[in-house]
Amino acid sequence: MTDASAAALATGTLYGDHVHPIKRTINDSGIEMVCDTHRSQLIACGLDIADVAGFNVLECGGTGRDALGWARLGAKHVTHIDLSASNVERLKAYCESAGIDNLTAINGNILDHDLPQQSYDIVRSRGVWHHLEYPARGLARYASWCKVGGLVHLNAYRAGTFYYYGVTMFRELADLVPIEVIEKVMDEAGVTATRAGCLLDDFYVPFMHPLTHQCVADDFARVGLAVIWPENRQWDEVNHDIRYPDMPEKVEHIQYWMRKEQHVDPSPELISSLSYQSAQDERRLASNVAGADMSQSAFAEFSDAARRSADTELVAHELVKAYLVHHYEISVLPMSALERHTRLSQQLQRATERVANR
Repeated sequence: MTDASAAALATGTLYGDHVHPIKRTINDSGIEMVCDTHRSQLIACGLDIADVAGFNVLECGGTGRDALGWARLGAKHVTHIDLSASNVERLKAYCESAGIDNLTAINGNILDHDLPQQSYDIVRSRGVWHHLEYPARGLARYASWCKVGGLVHLNAYRAGTFYYYGVTMFRELADLVPIEVIEKVMDEAGVTATRAGCLLDDFYVPFMHPLTHQCVADDFARVGLAVIWPENRQWDEVNHDIRYPDMPEKVEHIQYWMRKEQHVDPSPELISSLSYQSAQDERRLASNVAGADMSQSAFAEFSDAARRSADTELVAHELVKAYLVHHYEISVLPMSALERHTRLSQQLQRATERVANR
C-alpha cells in the first residue's frame, strides 16, 4: 500500500469509525438543519430555491447528511463521494429505507476518483478541502466538475487564529498516544461525544491544512471561479483576539460561494501554479502576536516532558485536558491574544509538572 493510499484509508477509518458515528448520526432533524443552511446560503447568492429542482449537485465528503439536504430540497440528482466506506454504506441504507432514489453515494478519493467534468450545477465541499493531501489539486478538480455558470461552495479552517495555532502544536504529540488510549481516557473522564469527536478530528486526521484568505485569493481566478458570497469580506491574515471556532455560526471560518465563469483544464501545470499547496505556518503567523513566544516555550517544555515519559495514559490525560481547556475555554471566551497565550502557557506548565513528576 502506498503512503497516499494508507493516508486515505486512515482518513476514511477516522471519520467512519471514530469521529462521526459518535458525533453526527443521520436523522430527520439533522437533515432539516442542513436544509436551512442550504436555503439561507443560496438566497444570499441571489438564487431562487425553486431552481434547485433542476440541479445536479455534487457533495464532496462528509457523512451524507448535507447530500440528503439537497435531495430533500428537490434536486434533480445528488452525488455524494466520501473516503469512508462505512459512511457511504450507512447513507445508502438510509436512502433505501427512506425511499430516496435521486442520490448516488460513492466510496472514493476526491483527489483521484474520476467524475465527469462540467457536469454539476453545484459542487460543494464543507469541512473537507483542508483535509485533502493536496488541496490545490482538490480546488482544481472541484472547479472542473462544475458547469460554467454553476456554483462551487468551499469552507475551510482559518489559519492565523489562536485555535489552530494551538491545535497545530497538539497534533505534534498525537503520535505519542494511540487513538484507542485517547478514547479510553476520554471515556473514563466522561468527555461528551461531541467534544471527543472534535479532539479525535483535530489530533488524528492525517492532513490538516488551515489557510488564510491571502493564501488562496488568487487561486480562484486561476481555476475560473469568482467569489459571489460573502461580498467584500476581508479576513485578517492573523488574529488571535477573535473567538474561534465560534459555534454554531462559524462566521470566522474561511467560506466562499463562487460562480464558475470559464472552464480551465485542471492540468498538473495549473495545479503546481496555485498557492494553496499545504497548511500555513501557524508559528510564523503568530510571530508578532503578544504572548505567543511564551506559549511556544511552554509547549516545548511540555512536549519534551511528554516524549520522555513512559506513562502513556498520563500523557493522554494531560493532552486531553489541555486540549479541552484550549478549545472550550481559552479559544471561545472573549479575551485578548495576550490573555489567551498566558492562560495556555499556564495550562501547559501545569501539565508539564504533572508529567515530569510522575
